[in-house]
Amino acid sequence: MERLSKQEARKILNLEDRFTLLLNFGGEGIGSTALVEELGKRGLAWQIVVVGALREHMKKRISELAKRYPSLTIESPGFVSNIGVYMCACDVQAGKAGANALMESMALHRPFMISELLHAARDTARFFARYQVGWVVRNHRKQADILQAFAESEPQRKAMEERLAKLPISFDSDQFITLLLEQFQTCFLSDNSLL
Repeated sequence: MERLSKQEARKILNLEDRFTLLLNFGGEGIGSTALVEELGKRGLAWQIVVVGALREHMKKRISELAKRYPSLTIESPGFVSNIGVYMCACDVQAGKAGANALMESMALHRPFMISELLHAARDTARFFARYQVGWVVRNHRKQADILQAFAESEPQRKAMEERLAKLPISFDSDQFITLLLEQFQTCFLSDNSLL
């Protein structure tokens, strides 16, 4: 996918040009609205876009939060086929650690806040710590603290952009195979008892 600027993506999606959090519940609809409520209690004038397979009770909850916290603009398009455009439109993506969402976010240079660290993505926490391109935080108040500090600090956002631009990510099948072989050797062949 062609990388769009935030402003271009927001225009395509008819979103406002202000700090935008993409809350991604994924295809299974896994997620919580506790972060949205905490941001609303703080009176932040952000735009929150909730995507993913939203069950009826979740749609109702999001609608209630939008009414209760009018300083927030909350959009909930549900499951979308153009998720890349939504990622380009956001300042930060948050949600469970789905492999596709994480990699797309990194490739499009958008930081990710993992709210639910699933077993399959446990190494993501080490990756985020090493490259400082995201956060793994389960507590919604701490999530809000981190996001608010990020939104209010131009130097933090600029530093994040620079780190994301320097990520050692490539989509080359030969390099991927080499990486897998190196990981296999590191994990299995370094332990002589496995030979």
